[in-house]
Amino acid sequence: IHIVFGDIRFEENFKHYCKKKKIHSKVKTFGLNIFELNYWIETNRMYFSKNRMTEINPNAELVHQSEVNFEEHRSKRFVCRNANPRPHRIYVLSQLFKKGYDQYGYISFLNRYFTPGVPTNIKDFTTEASVLETVEEDMDPFLKKTPIVLDETAETIGTDLNQRRMQKKHYLDSYFSIINETVCDSFPGDPLFITEKVYQPILQLHPFLLIGSRGTLQYLKDTGYQTFNGFFDESYDDMENSRDRIDNVMAQLGQNCAWPVETIHKDYWKIFDRLLHNRNHFLNLNKEEYFNKLFEWLDIR
Repeated sequence: IHIVFGDIRFEENFKHYCKKKKIHSKVKTFGLNIFELNYWIETNRMYFSKNRMTEINPNAELVHQSEVNFEEHRSKRFVCRNANPRPHRIYVLSQLFKKGYDQYGYISFLNRYFTPGVPTNIKDFTTEASVLETVEEDMDPFLKKTPIVLDETAETIGTDLNQRRMQKKHYLDSYFSIINETVCDSFPGDPLFITEKVYQPILQLHPFLLIGSRGTLQYLKDTGYQTFNGFFDESYDDMENSRDRIDNVMAQLGQNCAWPVETIHKDYWKIFDRLLHNRNHFLNLNKEEYFNKLFEWLDIR
């Protein structure tokens, strides 16, 4: 039996699971970063291929290098787009609104699929005792503000490739993205699961703070991307507990909102070459390399 799964740490995590359950297994496992390849295919279909979706105007959706203004300050600090109301997303956005950071961002929270209640696993999100004291009360008023619509709604986002589309004006008028990934778990057994949410800001020349899988930034570096140390403190990427990673990202978000816009503007330009590199690296993805690694594992070439 061969199993291919979207957890890039699948082999390690499957061994951990078998050991924990005292299972002897001969199943062969392969972790495949399928979302990068899939989003690359979708990007070409939407914007670049000869047979692209002609109803989409790339000039309205993709930031072009020539449009980036080195002189003018941007009115917002960040973009934070959320569709499915996963528990860690509810926590992060409720704290973001409580602290007043919402005024600095372009934000969506669509309640896609369902209207959520207050999560019960709040101790997975923070180690700060003062926050834990009021966190449930903080979430309720935030949820009453939802859905928060930025571009697509919960009803339209599932049509065609709307979930993958963006409006470039949000990215041209802000400096970084906050990514609330699909998975944000703790070691051991935590998957390394990366979706299109990571590659969307890369396409739009945005650095990002990530609330997601441990080791995501290291994986990106290992696969040829350049991350944002100096613009952000990336030590959170190594933290084994999801609570510590979230606390660190929230603290950095507060710092970035408090800094003078002149400071963050200068820091953005310092890493602009990295942002261009990352976009080019993504757009030049080698589809054959993906399949060659899989075929070698399957021993069919």
